[in-house]
Amino acid sequence: DDVCVAGSIVNYTNQLLFPESLGHPNAASRPMTTIDAQSSHLRSARIRAEATIDPSVLRNIPKDKEALMFLTHFIGDIHQPLHCSRTTDKGGNDFHVHFSLSSNVKPSRRGEVGKRGHHHSWNLHSVWDDGLIEVALKRDYNNSRTLLEQDLLNDRSDASHSSVHLDDDCNHSFGANQTCVIRWGQESWDMAIRFAYTLEDNTTDVTNGANLDEAYYQTRWPMAKERLLAGAARLAGTIEWIVQSRIDGRHEAATKSSTREDQNPENDGGD
Repeated sequence: DDVCVAGSIVNYTNQLLFPESLGHPNAASRPMTTIDAQSSHLRSARIRAEATIDPSVLRNIPKDKEALMFLTHFIGDIHQPLHCSRTTDKGGNDFHVHFSLSSNVKPSRRGEVGKRGHHHSWNLHSVWDDGLIEVALKRDYNNSRTLLEQDLLNDRSDASHSSVHLDDDCNHSFGANQTCVIRWGQESWDMAIRFAYTLEDNTTDVTNGANLDEAYYQTRWPMAKERLLAGAARLAGTIEWIVQSRIDGRHEAATKSSTREDQNPENDGGD
């Protein structure tokens, strides 16, 4: 299916919203949502994501659980700026950089898509995948992801995080709304071009062999943290909307069934 990551989010949201289509003999004939993104960055994000998923893991998983797994994966991916960035450098994978901060964080073992190489050094993509988060975990959260998650929850209620509050027009559909999902990817694209691919002066381009130092971390971690927060909030909103819609749908179906029974009572055999 020639569908970008934004289209995949919409499709998996709809699969969970209409579970009767999962496993149905005619499910394959249901129309897929294809989003014609103006840039190929959204399409490449899906390709990179699918390359990290082992098909054997999915063989014995119920279809609704599989859809939820993919939905969670793709919403996370679309909020990582370098997952929605330039295809010419494979989302920053081609830029091998120095990222040796005092926290002694080890480089990611992941290299470019489909390869296990480059485990001995950082590249720009892995810095945004792992590096910024791992440094923050060691420095600020005592290596506890639970403490980081709690901090994100606290930030969620902070009105200063305006980017997470830009979705007022999407709060009724979240992942099912094509316009909103494309916007999420465009946010990541903009952040990647303006900040991930530039040094802390926001002008000098990151090049192969660049040194991403303390100043880069101090200016870029708040941005990465904001994307984590936005992705988490939007994933939660999408799941809550799916669950509530399914509950409302069952209630509506039960109400209609009850109404039909009231209008057509069974013959009790009387005259």
